[in-house]
Amino acid sequence: SEKPSRQALNVPMQRWTTLLILLWSMSAQGSVSDFFSHPVPTSCLTACEATRAFVAKHSRSERTKFVLITSGGTTVPLEKNTVRFLDNFSTGSRGSISAEYFLEQGYAVVFMHREGSHMPFKKLKDLLFADALSSRQVEVDDTHKVWGLQAKLSATDHSVAKRLFDMYQKAQEEDSILQLGFTSVHEYLFMLKHVCEALRPVGESAMIYLAAAVSDYFIPDHMMEEHKIQSGSENLNICLTPTPKCLALLKKEWCPQAVVVSFKLETDDSILMKKATGAIEKYNVDCVVANILNRRFNEVHVVSRKQTATDPSIPGHEGFARKTILRPDDATAPVEMPLVEHLTRLHTARA
Repeated sequence: SEKPSRQALNVPMQRWTTLLILLWSMSAQGSVSDFFSHPVPTSCLTACEATRAFVAKHSRSERTKFVLITSGGTTVPLEKNTVRFLDNFSTGSRGSISAEYFLEQGYAVVFMHREGSHMPFKKLKDLLFADALSSRQVEVDDTHKVWGLQAKLSATDHSVAKRLFDMYQKAQEEDSILQLGFTSVHEYLFMLKHVCEALRPVGESAMIYLAAAVSDYFIPDHMMEEHKIQSGSENLNICLTPTPKCLALLKKEWCPQAVVVSFKLETDDSILMKKATGAIEKYNVDCVVANILNRRFNEVHVVSRKQTATDPSIPGHEGFARKTILRPDDATAPVEMPLVEHLTRLHTARA
């Protein structure tokens, strides 16, 4: 009998490939819809209402740009009445410092942070309180419950503290930062969805800056223990489910006109650009801040699609451009300062 031709074999193979892609897509959509079919945490509804009020207030003022910054890590509870949970090492340093520079650039900032992680102006508080306590320049008025602190700083620290203090006072006077807290990955994703939807009316005036370190896996409610897992001599086996990938929904449904900036942290230089460009292709984000773990405080790369034909392409990734951001020579300035300045220019050009 005649053997089927290579072309004839390719037809059913192509059909199977198309079917597998369709099934994978339906499965991914199902996991997202299943995740958001659970009751919305009360904290997320409160955050949504607070964001709506914040947007309404600042939309009436001269401040026309908004940024939602997500910051810190997310936990993965092992029990519904949580005693044990999985966590990551994120402190929220990137997000909290970035918030300060976005405020300086004139943005109204929605700061969505992990409870207990670094907050904006942490550096200011550290400089003032550490010196005041160590130098014992503290006066306590027990009658009126008043504490008086004095901090003597070096010329360099004084300059940093004064700049941050002026920025802090301005933010307080203008009420230009809204702080929203989350803990678990479940709470984070629900809050992200509702806060993005609250920002949707401002359209392209919004930027979504996703600096939070989101858990890649979680335990669904129906697989989670009700009470504390009891200790014992046997091994503890935990089944983790991939966290739904919601990045595509940001551009498709939640806040479609916003400029979306995601982050990619790797330990291997050889795959960094592949991962960054892949995220843009797969999720349609506007740009990716790509960084290597041991250089993340000194160097980041902003990866995006080429805006003009004259932009040089990333080697091996035609159609994509890279802007390398280095920490300034000034030892007091973090890499977030030029990073935020660059993203602000990008936002202005696209808005």
